Amino acid sequence: MAVISYEHEMQYYETMSGTDAFTVIIRGVAYLDYELEKLLRLCLKAPGELKAANLDYSQHCALAFALGLDAGIKPALKAVGGLRNKLAHLPQRNLTPEDAKNLYDVLSPREKQNIPAFLARAASRSAPFKELNAMDQYVIMLVMLRSIVVAAQRNIENARDSPAFVNGS
Repeated sequence: MAVISYEHEMQYYETMSGTDAFTVIIRGVAYLDYELEKLLRLCLKAPGELKAANLDYSQHCALAFALGLDAGIKPALKAVGGLRNKLAHLPQRNLTPEDAKNLYDVLSPREKQNIPAFLARAASRSAPFKELNAMDQYVIMLVMLRSIVVAAQRNIENARDSPAFVNGS
């Protein structure tokens, strides 16, 4: 089973707690893409070939869904990639309430239900989700999407450790 790097996680959360929308979104999606690539390597028989394929974020997403990643997050992953591209080409653009609303609108009902529970556990946030500013809403949704991908990685690792996988049954 893979070991989670405390240092890597702290860098991630430091990035996601930033105030600059450009940095948070560009790097936040880069972290998400990194986790998608890790997930893909776990699923492939020859994971070294993934690097040679030189896939971009949308191709990582497509392959992950083809291999069984929860299709319920497909519209949300597409939306964060689209906003990342907009910001990359228009660095003066800021995150707007409409951007956060657009991402929220494409979340699956399950992810929408998870947001209040996430907020309830976050001691520093007491306002309802809809009352948070666009940046805070977006960060919460991006962190949640990354968590789904990381959980899929752990599920694969746990399945590989099971006797059924080891014995080929």
